[in-house]
Amino acid sequence: MGQQRYQTVTNTVSTFVSTIALSALYPLQIDFYRVRLNSDGITKRIEWIGSSEYLGTQAQTTVTVTFDPDEELVAGDEIVAIATDGGNNSSELSNPTLVV
Repeated sequence: MGQQRYQTVTNTVSTFVSTIALSALYPLQIDFYRVRLNSDGITKRIEWIGSSEYLGTQAQTTVTVTFDPDEELVAGDEIVAIATDGGNNSSELSNPTLVV
């Protein structure tokens, strides 16, 4: 997974998958998760906030998707993503991107 940028005003995520079209069974499903501190201020929880489809024709390009999470994202939340192809092969979890 490449970088993600989250803009809290418009609820958009831009993502880049570096896998070439011949190396995965496209389309990919990109699942986005919020990582948030629990009330103890120490441990974290991860919550699914949305998905998008990433087509083979979009391979190695930046794609911007819009979605509305059930609960508003707040400054300090982090967003991570994982890509899964048609053969149920998954990417690594992306590096977290901080919501500001």
